[in-house]
Amino acid sequence: MSIANWSIRSLSSLVSFLIVVMFLSAYFLFKYLWSYDKALQQVEQIHAREVQQVKTMLSLGQSDLEGKLADHAAWDATAEFVLGNNDSFITIDMNEHTMESLGIAGVFIANPARKIILNRRYDLSSGSLVEASEGWQSYILSLIEMASEQNSESVSPVTGVMAYGRKAFLYSAARICNSQAEDCTKGFIGFIQPLQPNYLQLVEMTTGLDVNISILESVPIIYHSHAESTSSFIGLPDQLSGSYIQIEVNHSVARPKFIGSNELSVVVGFSFTLFIMNLLLVHKLIQPMNQARKALIEFSEHGKGLPDESYFVSKEMKQFTRAINR
Repeated sequence: MSIANWSIRSLSSLVSFLIVVMFLSAYFLFKYLWSYDKALQQVEQIHAREVQQVKTMLSLGQSDLEGKLADHAAWDATAEFVLGNNDSFITIDMNEHTMESLGIAGVFIANPARKIILNRRYDLSSGSLVEASEGWQSYILSLIEMASEQNSESVSPVTGVMAYGRKAFLYSAARICNSQAEDCTKGFIGFIQPLQPNYLQLVEMTTGLDVNISILESVPIIYHSHAESTSSFIGLPDQLSGSYIQIEVNHSVARPKFIGSNELSVVVGFSFTLFIMNLLLVHKLIQPMNQARKALIEFSEHGKGLPDESYFVSKEMKQFTRAINR
């Protein structure tokens, strides 16, 4: 059917529909290219800042543990204990209360021949010493090996993360030096500090973020949708065990959806209203034309004239009526 044979009402309905489609297309295109992209960038900046805050807290924790270790590595009492001249070191200088105050779950000391002469594990939750297992012992040997590769002229702690028993720990190991932090050939010392729950509580109090730590056997493949995910992940490989420590940061702001249900309802409602208003306008415009058509039919059949021009609303129909009634 040719468009030339369509009624004005049908043509107007088609045009109204096209106008609504053009409006929706323009709205969604603008939102995608400008509004949504800008909102997404703002949220991503917030997420990047929050991830950086968590990384900074972890870096501060490592630096704090390094500082504690460096103090003990350059302490005469430690060197004297390695030489066997300080029997009170275990009972006074490195007892349960000391480990509690340092916030460490493990301490080890080895002589220059790498023989372990002190290996203690402390359960911070129960406040008591626990037995060091063979698996824990193997970690200690690896840390001693790493510390032995450091500079022997000054204190140079090696620090990192490790996973043991499905829990994450910070470790720091170094050579034992003299009180001037030089001549680091007197043995080896290391501290091990748990990340859970102290680190998690500190992050939550400092940043207000909810953080979870999990131990994975391999590097995960993470997929997330911008419209659904509210988390970012920090991956920390454990060089000692080959495990993967994953820190999940639950962000304070969710990634925005392209369009929410409320916004979609408003846009669709407005488009529908626009379509109905166009149809009503068309109805209002063609109504006088239908009346004039009927009047012309009556004029041709019965000789009746057209209604007075004041009967019509539009200027064009008034001029048409005036011309016919002359």
